[in-house]
Amino acid sequence: MSMMKGVNRRVFWRCFFLETLWNYDKMQNIGFLFCIYPALQRIYNKEEELRSATGRHLEYVNTNPPMGPMLAGMTARMECDFEPTSVIAYRRP
Repeated sequence: MSMMKGVNRRVFWRCFFLETLWNYDKMQNIGFLFCIYPALQRIYNKEEELRSATGRHLEYVNTNPPMGPMLAGMTARMECDFEPTSVIAYRRP
């Protein structure tokens, strides 16, 4: 099956807490990282790769609650399929 089996449900339920971790500088970056962290753990086995991925996702994120799960799913899929440098580019304003 897929390497993401079981992760989708965890990411989806974490998306309900997207709005709880706001900051004025980078909006929902911490909440978004909380949402996709299970997917990043599954994708990156090495500690330094996981640390690099979490650092990338601490950049600016601005979304709304209905679109959060879709954005998290797209990001997790892009982390699997594309180069790490191209994953964040679609979220930039």
